Amino acid sequence: MLKSLLLNASLLIAIGTLFNLLYGLRKKSKTLFYVIVGIVFGVSAIAGMNIPYHYAPGIIYDGRSIILIVAGLFGGPVSAAIAVLVASVYRISLGGPGVIAGVTTILGTALTGLLVRRYYNNNPLNFTITVLFVAGLLGHVVMLASQLLIIPIPSGWNIVKQIWLPVMTIFPVATVLLGLILLNEEKRSYSENLLSREREKLKLITDNVTDVVWLTDLNFKPTFISPSVTNLLGFSVEEYLKLKAEDLYPPETLNRIIKWLAEEFEEDNKPGADKSRSRIYEIQQFRKDGSLIELSVNVRFLRNEYGEPVGLIGVSRDITEKKKNERVKELLYDVSRISAAEIGLAEFASHIHREIKKILKADNFYIALYDKETDLYKFIYHKDKYDDYEVNKPISLKGGLTDYVRQNAKAGLISSSEDKKLIENGTVNLVGHETVIWMGAPIINSANGEVIGVIALQDYEAENAYTEDDLRTLEIIASQLGLFLERVKILEELKIAKDKAELSDRLKTEFMAQMSHEIRTPINIITGSMQLIKEELPESKNSEIEELFDSINIAAARIIRTIDMILNYSELQTDSYEANFKIIDLEEILKKKLLGEFRIAAQSKGINLKYECNAKNTKIRGDEYSVHQIFANLVDNAIKYTHDGEVKITVTETENKIKVEVSDTGIGMSEEFMKKLFDPFTQEETGYTRLYDGNGLGLALVQKYCQLNKAVIDVKSKKGEGSVFSVLLNKAE
Repeated sequence: MLKSLLLNASLLIAIGTLFNLLYGLRKKSKTLFYVIVGIVFGVSAIAGMNIPYHYAPGIIYDGRSIILIVAGLFGGPVSAAIAVLVASVYRISLGGPGVIAGVTTILGTALTGLLVRRYYNNNPLNFTITVLFVAGLLGHVVMLASQLLIIPIPSGWNIVKQIWLPVMTIFPVATVLLGLILLNEEKRSYSENLLSREREKLKLITDNVTDVVWLTDLNFKPTFISPSVTNLLGFSVEEYLKLKAEDLYPPETLNRIIKWLAEEFEEDNKPGADKSRSRIYEIQQFRKDGSLIELSVNVRFLRNEYGEPVGLIGVSRDITEKKKNERVKELLYDVSRISAAEIGLAEFASHIHREIKKILKADNFYIALYDKETDLYKFIYHKDKYDDYEVNKPISLKGGLTDYVRQNAKAGLISSSEDKKLIENGTVNLVGHETVIWMGAPIINSANGEVIGVIALQDYEAENAYTEDDLRTLEIIASQLGLFLERVKILEELKIAKDKAELSDRLKTEFMAQMSHEIRTPINIITGSMQLIKEELPESKNSEIEELFDSINIAAARIIRTIDMILNYSELQTDSYEANFKIIDLEEILKKKLLGEFRIAAQSKGINLKYECNAKNTKIRGDEYSVHQIFANLVDNAIKYTHDGEVKITVTETENKIKVEVSDTGIGMSEEFMKKLFDPFTQEETGYTRLYDGNGLGLALVQKYCQLNKAVIDVKSKKGEGSVFSVLLNKAE
């Protein structure tokens, strides 16, 4: 019996595999499908009944119960009914005492399958192995129960006792095996239908969008491409699907893609990786004509039912114009920036060429400047495939496209056909090698509006190498070039003017130094001779003669002092003054030297000359001569412009500074004059009617000497109330 049952189960499994062929009919006609499936289930049940286990004459057991359970589960009411009818007719035709029990088994098992199907909403996709096993178990419980109820006791009971164990062990398992075969086919059919619907949706979308939708395997071999590829790349769908990755991408791009893919696999293997993630990359891809297109690609893994990557799915969008516009902006910004740099004209032109080549076909590029006086051009930069002109050599381009653009003061984008028309009607002549397309823009001097040259590109191969947008870009570059040329010209003029001014200032300084020497020498001779004459005169010389000698000495001293100031100032102006920095004590200069020098002058005017030191440390690091001159000039001025009252020198200190103030109660200064107080040769009162002598160099020297010693000078003054000069010096370290 066991052998017979196993043969039935094996046969049923083998027959179940044949049902896969029937699922193709469901796409054409569901009704026909269910009818044929019912017939197949019925015939399969008949086949099972032909390999029976004969318990007694007319009483047989076989695999029909499995077939009919599965017929109810997967075929539904129509298929189950047909299978029951076919199987029942055959069982009745076999006859015997077990006919009623056999037909009951057929009906009961089919009904069991239908009830389980109904419980799971008539959807076999909801079945699991457990559901199939339970359905097989229930169906065969129904079969054994029918034997007990219909076959008379004790025959029915004896039959059940003999077969229940193998039936309940083998037949449910066989039901599961046959059910799994059909369940897998249901899932495959469902997936195909779902995929077919998705493909229809995808086709509807891809047929009506400009972006390109594509699928590739993991080696980037195309497996699907939307029809929009023709507009984007020029390939037909059939042509594109035959291409390899090397045909689609430049080597650099392909290497980047391989690197990205490796990174994505690494990311995919991380715990918790987002399996639905996508990435956006910018790449270059070949068009059919061999040119490159810039694409933004949104891509993600295409996965199988286990979530494993099996390919790539992506959407490509043309961003060529966008990227070009970005590069144009970068180019214009760069040209604007570099035009303000301190570089030569040739370097600037070369830089423009390098930058233009990033966005345009610019192997053939030149800049020609026009000389109005000679009616000739000279190339400040020239690169060309065929023509070779010497840079900066005057040349006639009369009648050519360059001259045409200059004369019209208007940019031009001229194809070979347009060029021929211009030549035929005598507007232009052919100068140089004939091009396929030429583009030029005038370089204009904004100061007078004149065209001073032309910047041009030309291509010998592709008539669509340039567009109107490219022409507008070239116009902007030409305007920047015009500004650069103007700036270069202005800088050259400024340099010439600066050189002239420096020469003039140097000559003036040298003249002052020479004249100072030439004046000082004879004055010293005069004063020395006068002293000898005075000594030779008798002691009885009258007071008038004494006054004459005094006047001569005062005048000579005034001239010498003026000469000294001029010489000192000229030394500072020509950087020929040699400073000697050392540690010096301000109190030595202020108290011991200056007070002695100016005490008589102050007393002669009835002025009090005071000194007050509130600093413990009065040592600084400086040049002793210039420091002395700072305060000598300040004290001299204070006494000169004070008629009554006092002149006071005050010394104070902070942590690292020493402050010296020279204050007076003199005539003070106006706010207007204080603005130019330290300018050389400046006095508040000028002309022959001024009340005070001097040359206006004193305070200019003071400021220069302060700068030399890294000191800061400040002044406060009010007309009629006096002045306070403050000098802040650094303490010696």
